Amino acid sequence: MSIPVGCSINIMSSVAVASTGVVYGNSADLRMFRGFSLRIQATSATGTPDLQVEWEASNVRPSTEAAVDTNYVIPDEMNTSMDPIYPNLNDQLWHMKQLLPPPSNFARLRITGVNSNPADTLVTAELWLQG
Repeated sequence: MSIPVGCSINIMSSVAVASTGVVYGNSADLRMFRGFSLRIQATSATGTPDLQVEWEASNVRPSTEAAVDTNYVIPDEMNTSMDPIYPNLNDQLWHMKQLLPPPSNFARLRITGVNSNPADTLVTAELWLQG
């Protein structure tokens, strides 16, 4: 009998996504896990957030967390639950989604403000992992 092992990793904690800016979450080491879920919320005091949430993968940790890194890419052949994860996250509710990413050692979120995303938008996200 196997005992499931899991954890959650806070990959973004009230990270600002101003207007149409792009931000990156901290990377997560996926090598010991097989099950993945994302829990995410966007908030704004001045309007309704409007974001696109994507998955980036790599075989190495980024040289600087939460920054552009050419080792990280959005995989070419993502399944429908991942391409993008949320094309239009446009409310202030918590969302949770099971992810079926292609195998990789490390991954992180890439979040882009779209359309009329308010300048004061904040994102909090957790990656839930199960071995």
